[in-house]
Amino acid sequence: MGGGKETPRQKMIGMMYLVLTALLALNVAKTILDAFVAIEENIQIANINEYARGSEKYDLIKEKATGNESSEKAKEVLKTVQKIDDLAAKNVQMIDKIKLLVLMECKEDVKIGTEKDEAIVLKDNGREGMTLNLDPKNPGVKNNPYPLLPIRMSLHHVEGKDKYDEGMRVMGIASSEALVKPDPKAHGMEIWNSMLDYRNQICQLICESGNTISKIDSMKDSKGKSVSFTFNDPKINKFKDKDDLLAQLEPALKSLAVDNKPTGEMDIIREVYLSLTKNEMVPEGEKMLHWIGKTFDHAPSVAVLASLSSIQKEILTARATAVAYLQEKVGAGEYSFNKVMALAYPDQAVVNGGEEFTMSVLMAAFDTERQPMVKPDQGTAVPAKQGVGIVKLRAPNSGEMKLSGTVTIRKKNGSEKTERYETKVVVVPPMGTVTLPEFSIMYRGYANKVTAIAGGSKGESSISVVGATSVASTFNVNGQNYKGWLVKPGAGNSVTVTVNGKDSQGNSKAFGKFTYKVKPFPKPQVSTTKISKAAGARLVVSLGPDCPIGNVNFVIKGGEVQSGDGVQFSGAVIPGSAVAKIKPGKRVGVTVSVVNSVTGVTELISGTLTVGP
Repeated sequence: MGGGKETPRQKMIGMMYLVLTALLALNVAKTILDAFVAIEENIQIANINEYARGSEKYDLIKEKATGNESSEKAKEVLKTVQKIDDLAAKNVQMIDKIKLLVLMECKEDVKIGTEKDEAIVLKDNGREGMTLNLDPKNPGVKNNPYPLLPIRMSLHHVEGKDKYDEGMRVMGIASSEALVKPDPKAHGMEIWNSMLDYRNQICQLICESGNTISKIDSMKDSKGKSVSFTFNDPKINKFKDKDDLLAQLEPALKSLAVDNKPTGEMDIIREVYLSLTKNEMVPEGEKMLHWIGKTFDHAPSVAVLASLSSIQKEILTARATAVAYLQEKVGAGEYSFNKVMALAYPDQAVVNGGEEFTMSVLMAAFDTERQPMVKPDQGTAVPAKQGVGIVKLRAPNSGEMKLSGTVTIRKKNGSEKTERYETKVVVVPPMGTVTLPEFSIMYRGYANKVTAIAGGSKGESSISVVGATSVASTFNVNGQNYKGWLVKPGAGNSVTVTVNGKDSQGNSKAFGKFTYKVKPFPKPQVSTTKISKAAGARLVVSLGPDCPIGNVNFVIKGGEVQSGDGVQFSGAVIPGSAVAKIKPGKRVGVTVSVVNSVTGVTELISGTLTVGP
């Protein structure tokens, strides 16, 4: 379509390409917008979880403060937690207001209902009576029983998902100059300033609670001075990286230390402060933009809403972190129990005779109304009794069983806590031992193959020998592989092998001593029985069929046929001429010089051959 005359057909094809390109662009944009819808949904779920985490800790503190075992400390901490919740709720609702303003600026049909109603604002569980307030200046919801929990929205029903000018106007960044310096009266800076204030106030409330607890507990430092905490907000809004941020924050945390040592207040304020701190100015190419300008510049409406939900998550996470810490300070437990029981179990399943071992004894507390629920990966669970879950298993013939699964217990509020368990059991095959003391021997000059097991040892077994040398090795006997030692006796008449291992305490000890007689290496035999006058004979030398040692070869150097004055030969072959004068059927003696491939010893052996034609 770039030049020259085109036929109607070419023009039609060109137009089709333009339409196709536009459709592809629209499809990509729709995919991106749908991704923001999914992101927003995931963030809302995360917000619900963070809200529940903080509320669970709040309920524990309240129970500790108002229950039968109430304490002054718990009552004071509850007051602080209620202030934290009021502060967090104020900021959550402020963000909800801005979400509604963005939707209203986009001319969306903002209505409240259910997914079936195709409503943007949803009435979730417990908030069925909630109503919508669309005041152009201060929108929100009424009859909301959970002011801390962000209102649920379904962005699937937003028509103008790709609108971005409207969000920029609400945030006060509609001009290029405002991206650097947002309108101070617009809602973008309302968010920024509110988050800075929230960061400071929540840290101050933690500090305030620490002082209250310190006073109640009469805490003193090493000089006998009452412990008190202060925190002056360094108002950090510019830093290079996390290390730089920490370096700027640490001086302000020093006032939270006691005797120059870190405290819980120091750690939790550090964690909360870091989670709520952002760089005010962020790079965008060669320019620096305000965080509000960078975040919301030309962002589609659904992206603006997702970013606002993310800020709500930061608010709820900081609240949950602070409340969880304060819950620990008053010792409010998540679990109930109404019965205690003594438990005792040995620390080792198998104990050797005469060995010292330990046994663990503890007192277990449990709730008879909330028995643990066990889900094993192996075996079958049977109903728990007396607070103890039981699993039936069947052991294999040998080896190691790795056992795992989960165990769940219900908390006071009815929610469940699940943990994984892992352990292992060493399975010893049923066996008997047969020994022949009369025939306990080793051969001199031979690397005797030895295996040893210290039954009940923690860890691998080992041996020590007297009267021989030993080398750890792996070897094969009758087609089966073994891991053991090669033991070579010395000049003495006996060898003592000591089997070593470790007891239940991890101490090395001897598990048994065994003495073996030392015998000379068996003599080889001439296995060849015939010689031909015509072809002679090839000699074969071996240890014989009765010897238990295999894989021993002999190199035949030569020898002599005992005929007449004697006929000498070299190597393993005797020529037929050596028995030329001997009649067939007669027997003739031979002496043979051989070298043992195992011991390296040269020996002179004798044998007889029957002469054949």
